[in-house]
Amino acid sequence: MELFNKVTAGRLALPEKVRVNLLALGDVGSTLLLGLRLMGADVLDSIGICDVNEKAAARWEFEINQIAFPWNYDALPPVDVVPMDKLMDCDVFVFVASKGIPPVGSGVKDVRMAQYENNKAIVSQYAKQAREAGFKGLFCVVSDPVDALARAAWQASNTDENGNFDGKGLRPEQVQGYGLGVMNARAAYYAKRQPELFGDFLTEGRAFGPHGQDLVIANSIANYDDERSRALTKLAVTANMEMRALGYKPYYLYRQKYMSGSFENVGWSRDNLDCLYNIYMMEEVHTILSLGGGGMNKVNLPDGTLRRFHNPKFPEQYIEMLPGVLEQKQELFRLMADGAK
Repeated sequence: MELFNKVTAGRLALPEKVRVNLLALGDVGSTLLLGLRLMGADVLDSIGICDVNEKAAARWEFEINQIAFPWNYDALPPVDVVPMDKLMDCDVFVFVASKGIPPVGSGVKDVRMAQYENNKAIVSQYAKQAREAGFKGLFCVVSDPVDALARAAWQASNTDENGNFDGKGLRPEQVQGYGLGVMNARAAYYAKRQPELFGDFLTEGRAFGPHGQDLVIANSIANYDDERSRALTKLAVTANMEMRALGYKPYYLYRQKYMSGSFENVGWSRDNLDCLYNIYMMEEVHTILSLGGGGMNKVNLPDGTLRRFHNPKFPEQYIEMLPGVLEQKQELFRLMADGAK
């Protein structure tokens, strides 16, 4: 609650414990959800989650509410699924949705700004929803590019149906962007590794601006040194390239369901050594022909939809249903001949 008091400077009347509604449960959203559930008991009354994939939201509600302290089962804030039209029924709304992240190897240098147009359209939709609901809480932006999207949300909420700015939406102090945590942590990492150059950052340093090319890491707000600050800024901005320089790139793993931190399908692979079979299987982007008992046949149709055909699981059933199985395979072959991939 101390954080909220500082950023709002008394201008927003938030309760001692707040209701948070979280939109989108991808890698960032689900990791944030874990942190809020495990560490937010002192400031959170409850957490609402929402995703365009309703099954994803149901899965997270089911699993995360099973995290508990023995014999103190109400110690952590409860999590529930929120419908889209109720997202503004909260004290703090957190926008973590994103669309169109450039793939690895695309050559895009500023990944943050490459996401702007798609994410601007999404955040504007919910900013207008906040306007219509008369939302009085915090509208928090976590998706990239954070600073540009925070501005877009404020502008969209204050624009009427004719495109005129009328100031009847979110106030500036209601819109908060959270994009410097990663960069601040990166700067601290390098400060610990090179304390003779950057050690003062650990007690006096600050991160300013967006967390992209225009980032500014100040080595110290008490004894600012421009040369050292620029050097530390460069390290923070280019840190994500250091792993690639070692010969690794992000890679999609297979069936690592119980890895911690919501990174169940992300690892690192040497270039050209990643297994495309695993990616095709997990992403369901390739037709699969299965002949064994209990197998799943999957056909990717030209219109982008996916059709599934189940094989009988037990030998007796397989034998009894063999004519139907053969007929099913004929249908599968027909679909493949018609352009399925």
